[in-house]
Amino acid sequence: MRQNPGGAPLGLAGFFTDQEITLGQLEYYSDKTGDFQPENEPDVFRPNENQYHFDKLAVLVGPACASACELEAYGFSQLPGAMVVGFYPTAGVEAEVARGQFKLPEAIDMQIPTGRFVRPDGSLFLEGQGVPTTIQVPLTPETLLAPAGDDVVLRYAEDAVLGSTSGSLRLAGGAVAVSATAATTAINAGTKFLEDVALEHYAADQLSQAGQTYTYTVKLDNDQRLIWIGGWCADTEAHLRDNLASIEIVFGANGEQVDPAQFAQFDGQAGKQFCQFHYTAVYQWPSGVTRLTTAITFAQPINDGSADYPAGAHTYLYEVTRP
Repeated sequence: MRQNPGGAPLGLAGFFTDQEITLGQLEYYSDKTGDFQPENEPDVFRPNENQYHFDKLAVLVGPACASACELEAYGFSQLPGAMVVGFYPTAGVEAEVARGQFKLPEAIDMQIPTGRFVRPDGSLFLEGQGVPTTIQVPLTPETLLAPAGDDVVLRYAEDAVLGSTSGSLRLAGGAVAVSATAATTAINAGTKFLEDVALEHYAADQLSQAGQTYTYTVKLDNDQRLIWIGGWCADTEAHLRDNLASIEIVFGANGEQVDPAQFAQFDGQAGKQFCQFHYTAVYQWPSGVTRLTTAITFAQPINDGSADYPAGAHTYLYEVTRP
């Protein structure tokens, strides 16, 4: 809700709650009473027949969200689990101007508010203050001078929804690996894998050669979360247990080993195979090249139920470049 000058509110928050959301009561000044008098009933957003639910929801706002946009943003801000994220609140110009249109000499038009919206306690609704942020993005050299394409407000919102800041780990070189809980949220949300955006792709028979390094080149125009994963699968649980007894997996970032406790772990069936994966989501990629490695070493030859693998190391090298 950051780039919208207003118009007609749609009450979109009604798709996410079964409760009415009360907005403001429109009032106009009366010469007869010398006070403001209510006009019709208070505005409300009503529940929609179709309902959706999210445990967390982020509303991105800014001063370019004005008038009816602010009503929409306010509606979303009243939902359970909603967070309002931005450098600044919305514009704070939710007042009635239909009766305040004036034409002046020299083809000059002037518009002023003549009606006000108030809360039940009589205080002004949104006018002069806007929808306030619950998560204010700090104005720092880092946020103000972020590279083109790095949407800082969106990044803060994603952190809030995914819980990325709690339990995250800054890797050697500057990139950040999220907590195990946040990694699970990210992978369930469909976050792409490093392999998905790499220039190289390898066939299964290529990846079965011991003593090889498989390089994945990833070029990013802007910051984005990507899943970093390593593990093993076999045709049966018994085969998987036997294989894992002979496998060591080591994760590294720019030459420094990464504690596997940082990673989430998946143990279960993927398709027709039984697997154990360790994974995290990495973001805040610094400028330049970040090198992540996953080294899988077989202490002895193994068979996963469908193919033989010789003893030795398989190294997966991810070279992530960002301008």
